[in-house]
Amino acid sequence: MYLYQADRAEPVLIKAGLEFLMHEGRRPREGSAAALLKTWQFTEEELVTHQMRGPAGWGYAIQLGWGKDVPTSSVITLTVRYLPLVGPPVASSPIVIPIPK
Repeated sequence: MYLYQADRAEPVLIKAGLEFLMHEGRRPREGSAAALLKTWQFTEEELVTHQMRGPAGWGYAIQLGWGKDVPTSSVITLTVRYLPLVGPPVASSPIVIPIPK
C-alpha cells in the first residue's frame, strides 16, 4: 500500500494509524447499505513493522486475513481510512474486490 500527499510525487510514510473496513457485497459510496463485515486497525508502531520499499518507493506490505468472518457474497468492498494524530479521518474511495469461489 502506498500513501501519497497532494504536493509530493513519491509515496510517503506516515506517523498515524490506518484502518481497513471490509463490507459484504458492493458499497459504491459512503452511506450505502452493505454490511460491515470486518475492521482491521494498525497503529503507527504496528505500521513500522510493515514498511517496505517497492518499485514506487516506500509503502506498507499488509496482509488482511478475515479469519471466521468469511464473506458469503461474490464481492467485498474495502475502504481504507488514514487516522491522523490531529484532525478527522481521511477515507479512500471504496474498492470492489471479487472473491473467487
